[in-house]
Amino acid sequence: MIYNTVVLKVLTFIVLFLGFSFSIMSFASLLKPFYWLFDVLTHFSLQYALALALCVLLGLVIGIRPYLLGLFAVALVMNLYFLFPFFWPRSREEANSNVLRVVSLNVLTSNQNYEKITTYLRASNADIVLLSEIEPELMTVIKTSLADLYPHVYNEAMEGTHGLAFISRLPFVKTETVILDERHHRFLTAELEWQGKRFKIYGSHPHAPLAGRWARSRNEEIEVIREHIKQETKPHILLGDFNASPWSTPMAQLFAQTNLRHGALGFGIYPTWRYRTMLLGAPIDHILVSEDWQVSAYKVQRDVGSDHFPVFAELQLP
Repeated sequence: MIYNTVVLKVLTFIVLFLGFSFSIMSFASLLKPFYWLFDVLTHFSLQYALALALCVLLGLVIGIRPYLLGLFAVALVMNLYFLFPFFWPRSREEANSNVLRVVSLNVLTSNQNYEKITTYLRASNADIVLLSEIEPELMTVIKTSLADLYPHVYNEAMEGTHGLAFISRLPFVKTETVILDERHHRFLTAELEWQGKRFKIYGSHPHAPLAGRWARSRNEEIEVIREHIKQETKPHILLGDFNASPWSTPMAQLFAQTNLRHGALGFGIYPTWRYRTMLLGAPIDHILVSEDWQVSAYKVQRDVGSDHFPVFAELQLP
């Protein structure tokens, strides 16, 4: 009897501690416009929802007071509200052979497993790939080993974390590099033709919000991208490692002021980056599409030795 009482007390403490912790982080994330750390908290809505669902279920079993369960349930429902559009199935046409396959992959500058990266790229069967954190050495390997698959390269590789490149089966009609700040952050713009129609593809890798000034830099970079895309009339795609969740302030503004939507809607949203464990993972790599596109597949794919997973989408122009 004493043993059962001790176990119940320990379990109650754990449920209350986790329930309060994840509820506080959930509610604090609503203050995202006011402080950068609150914005970072939006990265973990999936973990909050799973943990709070478990706390509510265990709380019901062990008899936690109703008002505490109510608090946890409110935080849970709030997170489910953010997640719902991604997991609710959407009507879509069956995919056919006329699909454009695109991939966004942050390779990680310290990743020396070049063979794993090139093996994945060949197996992905993508038509266009955006590579982030790409350095000249790896770019040379890719251009040499995948020349048969990707004869067209828009190369802005550089040492460090700022390198970007498009590799493509389709020829580029024209390209442009827009420098975003004095630290060499940039985004790439390419125009291509597919199925007799011209479209634009944009690739970017804004600053990681590891401090207040870096978060401001990220937000400013996404704002510049947003202003460019607002003027776009052709079908367009924006992809990359944005270092921001779909619910963060700059991404919410991007969706509100352009005709972009997230490609993952109806396919689920999962961490694309992790720090050591998926418990500290976040969906910060995205493929966004204009209203012209239909998305027939969207997947977070296998590990390539990076701290990011590749993001893959199949798109169609009706």
